[in-house]
Amino acid sequence: MTTESQLTLEDIRLFNYFYNDKGDLTKWSDWKRLKPIFRKEHPLLMGMIEDQELRETTIRTLIENMVEQRECDEIANDQDD
Repeated sequence: MTTESQLTLEDIRLFNYFYNDKGDLTKWSDWKRLKPIFRKEHPLLMGMIEDQELRETTIRTLIENMVEQRECDEIANDQDD
């Protein structure tokens, strides 16, 4: 069992499973409770994960904007014909 300030081997194994195998820490039911402990014990890693989450959100937004722009261009071209 995790104490308020220390991660167990099982916590780290589950972190590995949900991050590397499942690809989504939010699917881990204990993630919200353990996230502050991971941040305290592994600040560099958590900073990198948070940076990656921000980049992924930005990439998704850019791709969605590309689709929307292309759809608008297609509609405009159809109206010009």
